[in-house]
Order: sequence, then C-alpha cells, then structure tokens
Amino acid sequence: MKVPTGRQSKIDAGINDLYKAQVLIAKGQHLAAINRLQQAIITFSGTFTNTDIRANPLNFTGSFASYRLFDALSSKANALKMLYKQQGKEEYLLAARQAYKSAILLFRYIEKTYTTDDARLFLKKNNQDLYENAFLICLELDHLHSGGSYLEEAFETAEKSKASIVSGNLDLMDSRRIPGVDPKLLQKQRAIKYNIARLELKNDAEQGRPAPPSMARQKADYEIELSFIQKNMELNSAYYKLKFEDSCPSVKDLQSQLHARQALVSMFVSGVGLHIFTLTSSSFRYILIDSFPSLSQDVKSWTDMLNSTGTGRRFGDKTLETRLSRRLVKPLLAALEGTDEWTIIPDDIFYLLPFESLPVDDEGHALIENTTISYQLSAKFLSEPFLRKRENFDNYSVLSFAPFAGKGEWVNTRPVKFMDRLPGSALEIAGLPGRQFVNEQATKEHFLQEMNHYPVVHLATHALSDPQNRQGSIICFYPQQKGPMDDCLFLPELYGLNMDSTDLVILSACESGKGEIVDNEGMMSLSRGFMYAGCASTINSLWKADDASTEDILRKFHVYLEKGYTKSAALRQAKLDYIHGNAIYTTPNYWAHLILVGNTDSIMKKGMSRGWLYLLIISVCLGAVFISALFIWSAGSKGRYRSYEKPAY
Repeated sequence: MKVPTGRQSKIDAGINDLYKAQVLIAKGQHLAAINRLQQAIITFSGTFTNTDIRANPLNFTGSFASYRLFDALSSKANALKMLYKQQGKEEYLLAARQAYKSAILLFRYIEKTYTTDDARLFLKKNNQDLYENAFLICLELDHLHSGGSYLEEAFETAEKSKASIVSGNLDLMDSRRIPGVDPKLLQKQRAIKYNIARLELKNDAEQGRPAPPSMARQKADYEIELSFIQKNMELNSAYYKLKFEDSCPSVKDLQSQLHARQALVSMFVSGVGLHIFTLTSSSFRYILIDSFPSLSQDVKSWTDMLNSTGTGRRFGDKTLETRLSRRLVKPLLAALEGTDEWTIIPDDIFYLLPFESLPVDDEGHALIENTTISYQLSAKFLSEPFLRKRENFDNYSVLSFAPFAGKGEWVNTRPVKFMDRLPGSALEIAGLPGRQFVNEQATKEHFLQEMNHYPVVHLATHALSDPQNRQGSIICFYPQQKGPMDDCLFLPELYGLNMDSTDLVILSACESGKGEIVDNEGMMSLSRGFMYAGCASTINSLWKADDASTEDILRKFHVYLEKGYTKSAALRQAKLDYIHGNAIYTTPNYWAHLILVGNTDSIMKKGMSRGWLYLLIISVCLGAVFISALFIWSAGSKGRYRSYEKPAY
C-alpha cells in the first residue's frame, strides 16, 4: 500500500529530530537532546502527545514506527542517565528510570511480534545493555533511598530479562486453555516451526553451495503462513493479553511459595560486578561481588578441573578452594542460614558451575553434603502458569533409549563421526518400567513417535554441543544411514516439538547442558531446547562424564523418584549414595556433572512406588479373601443356629 506523502514527511521529521539529538549528545548538550528526542517519540508513536520529558508512552497497540520509537526511547533514557551524572539531580535519574521502563515494554512488544525465534534472539543480542542500564538505575535509587521498593524493582527487572523467549513460547502453549483458541492452530504453528528448522538444517548440510531458490521460497512461505496464524490468533482478546503482558512475580509472591527451609538465589552480571539476590520465606537480601573478573577466573579454573575425569590425576587446589569458599559460598551460607534447599538462577559463567560441588570448609566438604540444589531459567518459572502442578502419576513409567549400548557406530554428523560404545547406558535403563529402545531400535523416528506419552524420558546416548553454532548441537540416535537429519535430533528441531505432557527429560549425554551463553536469555543448550518444547524439567550433563559413575547415579536416581522423592532430593541422594558408596573415584568431577534444571516436584505420589503398589494389591486381595471367608463362615453359622431353633407350636 502506498504511504501518503504527508505521512512520509512526518516520519522524516521524526528521523531528523533523532539524528539532531545524537549530534547534541555528542556535544554534551544532553537537555537539548532530550527535548529533541521527546518530539521524535511523539512523532513515531502516533498516539502519544505529551511534551513533558518525564512522560513516556506505555501503550503500544496499533500502528506506529516501532523500531524508530525504540531508538528514541532508549536514546532518551541514556541521555537522562548522562544528564544525572553531569548535574547530580535526582529528578533526571527518576526520569531515566521511567524512560527505560517504557523502552523495555516496547522491546518486549517488538520481541513478541517477531515470527521466528532466531529473529527474537538476534534482537536480544543487539540490545543487551537495555536491561542492565535499567537494573543499575534501580540500584542507584536504592542507594539513595535504602529500604524502599527500588531494590525489589531491580530484582524484577533482572528476572524479566531472563529466558524471555522460552517463557513467551510456554505462555503461548498454555493458551490452549483459553476459550476460542483453536488447538489445531497451535499444533500447526509447531509443525511450521519444525519444518523451518528442517529447511535450515538441510541448507546447513549443503555448506559451500548457495541455497536453491526453491528452498528459500519454501522457507519464506512457511514464515508468511506462521505470521498469518499468529495474527489470526491475536484476534482473540484473551490470547492477545496473554501474549503481550509483561508480568513477573513480585518478591512477596515468591516468598509465599517458599517453605521455611527453601531459598531462591538469583544472579545478574553487569559491568559493575556480580549481583546476587537471595530470597527466603522471611528475608530478601542483596550481595554485590565487585571484583568479578578475578571471581570469574576462579570459577573457570574450578570448572576446568571438574571437566577432567582422567585417572592418575589428583583433583583439587586448596588455594582455589579457599578463595571460592570465602568469596562465594560463605556469603551465601550467611545470607541463607537455616535453609537447606536452594533454587539457583545463574548468569554468565555460572551457567557452567555446579554449585553443589563447591567446598564449604578447609576440609574440602562439598555443598551437596547439607544442601539440595536445583537450577531455574528465571523467577518467572516459579509462578503461574509455569508453576502449575502436573498430575502425579500412579505408575512410574519411562521412555528410554540406549542406541550405543552394544557397539559403537558411525553417525552422519558434520563431519561424520564415530560414536563409541556406551556399555553403561544399557545398565542405566535396565529394568526401568515403561518402554525401552536399545541399539538399532533406538532411532530418532521412534523417539518422535513416543516422546510425549511418558512422564519421564531417559536418553542414554551421545550428544554434541557447539557453542558457536546451534545447528551443531545434536542428540545422536542409532544411525539408519539416511543422513544426519534422520539420525540426529538437532537443537533447532526441539523448538518445534510439543512435550507438554513430559515431566522430566534425562539427558545422560556428554555436554547436553552446554552451549552458547546469550546475555539476558541463558545457555543455548539442548536442555533449554527441551524446556522450550514444554518439558517441565531436565537432568543434563555439563561435561564429558565418566560412564560408570553416570550409570550408578542415574540408576539410583530412578529408584528415589519411584519412591516419591522430589526430583532435586532424588538427584542429591543418588549422588550422596555414590560419594559414600564403594566407588573408587568420588571427587566432584565424577558426580557433579549431572544437574537438575526446572520444576523440582515429585513425579510419583509419595509412597506409590511399585513395591508399595504390589503391597497394596496383596493387602486388598488378602482383605477380599478374609471378607469372603467371614461371609461363608457367617452364612454357615446362621444355618447351624436355625437347625437348633425350638420348633413353633
């Protein structure tokens, strides 16, 4: 449609104001620049008309120049922040806070209007400083007015930034409960995403040659169809509200969900340092570790040690252990005194750190000895709809795969690689109730057919992680020699799957928890991919693990899950059994690689394991026999009594 000339000149005027403001900022004339930016905001918004530089648009429905408006809002916020530093007037700091809040609202609106997840991820990568600036302004205001609400606002700003793409997709999956939303459209939406991923993978497999025009056209057609479906669904007002609302649980909301011994630990890395928020049912505290580069190096040294399970090497570094204990562990223990169950929301390099492995004292005792630890993507996942409890299962049932239990195989990765035999994988899944696929039966085709029909999925196989290329992060199944797309499950394919009936995926595969770290979104790992697909939680491995120790821990993990333990307690107890058992190697590099991410609830009803179920059945049967015998005896007794009755005269 042709744009009217008047409309063109108005947009041009707004662009002119934006450019002039940038020149004024470069000259240090921030107040004049802010006034120019306010005029640009009015122009690009279309409906906002307030010339007061403290005012900002908060409603972004309808037609407007969204990208230009975002540039103007974020530039205004930055200019106000610089003006505060220049003049020290708090009014400019408060105005900057409001401008950043408006820019974030618009950013989230734009993010949710994008059709593909790659586009959303690109948007986040190119605006990483937006949330950080808003976060730091809240901390500055808290410094000026300690004890107010600004510290809580800083926490909520940080949490809103995390895993927003995953939470947005799970929100939409939950929309099937909204009256008027056609479930077939949601199913078609997932199918299109899966097909787009397959096209991209096919193009990637043909590296060195340009994508054929037919493939590019097919992808464009899919994206147009996906956009059409999304616009159609947005006509439902309840769906539109769910998609575009930007909520995050408050500190009080989160505290109400914690029992007396539970705690939440959330991390946010900025240019200032490592910010740690700790929440218990009765406390909310903030810790700043400002010497982050040296702490980051210590964490890297620790994870490098953990990544080695070779025999003949002595594990440990007393000096390093002392520093980590003093600078990271002891501050947490002091803030969380009286708690023994932590949910950690990591950031930056801490995605690679299993906190349960950290030393708590000079004797080298690990945190796991007295603390149950799990991990989460964001505080958003600790509230509705993500907290909605799934039905406990009466029967423990596992879908399990061990494609390389019998022998190693050449797999069509890029380039083709030989996957070694995993003898421990057969023992991992041996005797598990449910359905097992071993060796040549453990194919990708069987996985796709059965994946969402069991509460637990256990993949004892090889996986490859490529932090530089998400297309290279794969889970290997038994090769049918039909090509890599049929032998392996690629990370982008997970984004088009539906696993909303799956409570837990166990990725007993090397480096399944590793991937590219994207600020404000998290680790682009296979584990994240399963959670994006709707799975409530995952067990994954942070490094190339020892086969025997992994088998031992996971075998016991299933036992405790079946007994009704929570997932986090079951994993901790399985690790403790290994540490205090008969294993030769019990240092953290042999057991700390397995971590739980996501929902920690138990899968089984407490006590409803197979043993208890069999006992219940036997008890019912014996009771039935007893009642039947009693009935027969009673009937016989009545007959005998009648034979001795005095005859009637």
